[in-house]
Amino acid sequence: MREWFGEQLAQFRILYRIFWLRVIDLEVLSPEGDAERLLGHIAVLLAGISILFTFPVILIGGPMQKPDLWTFEHLFIATTLTVVGVLAVLSWDSSLPDRRDLLVLGSLPIHPRTIFFAKFSALAGVLAFAVVALNCFTGVMWPLYFSPSGTGLVGVLRSVGAFWVTMAAVALFIFCCVLCLQGAAALMLPRQLFLRISSLLQFCAFVVLFGGYLFEPSLESVAALTDSGNQRLLRELPSYWFLGLFQQLNGSMDPPFAPLARQGWIALAFAVVFAIALLLLFWVLRLKHVVEQPDILRARSSGWSWEPGSGSVDSAVVQFSVRSLLRSRQHRLFYSFYLSIGFAISLLYTAIPKTEIQMATGSGQVPVPYLVATLMMMSFAIFGLRLVIGIPVALRANWTFQLNQVHGPGAYMAAVRRTMLALSVLPVWVLIAVVMLWRFPLWPTVFHLIALGLFGLIVTDVGLLAARKLPFVCSYAPGKARLHLIFWSGVLLGVPIANECGVLEAKLLATRIGSAF
Repeated sequence: MREWFGEQLAQFRILYRIFWLRVIDLEVLSPEGDAERLLGHIAVLLAGISILFTFPVILIGGPMQKPDLWTFEHLFIATTLTVVGVLAVLSWDSSLPDRRDLLVLGSLPIHPRTIFFAKFSALAGVLAFAVVALNCFTGVMWPLYFSPSGTGLVGVLRSVGAFWVTMAAVALFIFCCVLCLQGAAALMLPRQLFLRISSLLQFCAFVVLFGGYLFEPSLESVAALTDSGNQRLLRELPSYWFLGLFQQLNGSMDPPFAPLARQGWIALAFAVVFAIALLLLFWVLRLKHVVEQPDILRARSSGWSWEPGSGSVDSAVVQFSVRSLLRSRQHRLFYSFYLSIGFAISLLYTAIPKTEIQMATGSGQVPVPYLVATLMMMSFAIFGLRLVIGIPVALRANWTFQLNQVHGPGAYMAAVRRTMLALSVLPVWVLIAVVMLWRFPLWPTVFHLIALGLFGLIVTDVGLLAARKLPFVCSYAPGKARLHLIFWSGVLLGVPIANECGVLEAKLLATRIGSAF
C-alpha cells in the first residue's frame, strides 16, 4: 500500500509540473526561451499593480472614514476578480483534457484520477500564484486600516486573514464560473461546434470582465447600499457580494452588508458545486469523444477562392497569415484579448454625458473622448497583432519559405507590413468609420478618419522596427520580451500620448483649417 501511494504521488508531481508549464505551449519555444522567466515577469507585473495600490497608504498616513475604506476594499476585490477571470479564460484549453493528453498519457500506467487531480491542481496553482502576486503588498498593508478600531493586534491579524480568505473566495468563484461556462458548452454542443464557438465565448467573457471592471458603479456608502433603486443592481454585481463577505469575516459588518454576504456565500457554493458536477459529467460522458471525434473540420468550399498570383510574395504571405489566424484558436484568443482591452478602454473614454455629445455635434465638432478612443483602439489592435504574429502556428512552414526564397528580405518585410495593415488597421478603421459617420458631422469625421489612417500607418511601422520574422512561423522566446516593462511603458507613456494626440487634433479641428472641412 505504501509503495502504491508513493508511486501515485510521484506521478502526480511529474504531471503537476508538466501541466503547470503548459500554460505556455512548450512546442513553440525557441532554445533561448524560458517559460519560468515569463511567469516571473507576470508576477512582477502583478506585484507592480499591488505596489501601485499601496501608495495611498503612504500618502494618507492617518485614519480613514468607512466609505473610503469600503471603496478600497471593493477596488481590491474587483481587481482580483477581473485578473483571475482573465487568467481563467486564457487557460481555457488547459481546463479540459485535449487529444494530446489522452493519446500520450492514455497508453501509460497512470490512473485517470491522477491526471484529473494533477491538471486541476496545476491550474489552481497558477491562479493562486496570480492572487498572491497581485495582493502581496496590499494584503499586508491595507488590513492595518481595515481592522475595526479598538481591536488591537488581534483585530489586525483577523483582518489579514479575512482579506486573504476573501480573495481566495473571489478567485475560486470566478474560476468556477468560467469552468461552468466551458463545461456547459462542452456538454451541450458537439465537439466541433464547441471548438468553433470557444473563441466567441472567450471574447464575450473578456468584454464582460473588462467592461464590468471599468463601468461598475460606485455604491460604497450607506445611502447607496440601502437605496431601493440600487438593490437589483447590487444583486447582479458579484464584487459587492464579496465586499459584504469580507465585512462579515472582518467583524466590521454593518446591516446593509448582511444580505450581500449571504448572497456571496450562496453564489460561491453554487458555483463550486455546479463546476464540479459539470466537470465530472464531462470526464464521464464526453472524454471518449475527444479521442474518437476529430477537431475542427475544414469548412465547405463556397466556390470562391483567393489564390496568390504568380511570384506574388504579398499574396502568399498575406494569405498564409490570414488563414493561420483564422484556423488557430489560440491565436484568435490572444488577439481577442488585446481587442477586448482596447474596446473596454474605448468605451470608458466615450462614457461622457449625452449633453456634451449633443453640444459637440451641434457645433460641428467631434468630442475629444471619441478622438482619443479611436486612437487607443487602433493602437491596441496593431500592437496586439504584432505580439500575436510572433507566436508560431507551424514551425515547419518557416523552412518552406526559406527554401523558396527568390526575393530579397525587403519584399518579405513589405509583405509583413501589408499583412499588419490588412488584419489590424483596415478592419478597425472601417468599423470606426461606420460608427462615426453615423453619429457625427461628415467633414470633421472625414478629416479624423484620414488622420486615423495615417496614425495607423505610423504605428504599424513603429511596431515593425525590430521585426525580422515572417508571421506565425518563427519560434519565440518567452521571458526575453520583458512583458512587465512593455506593460508599464504602455500605461505610463502610451495612454498619455494618445490622449495628447486627441486633444491636439481637436484643437486643429477648431482652427480655420479644421473649420474649412
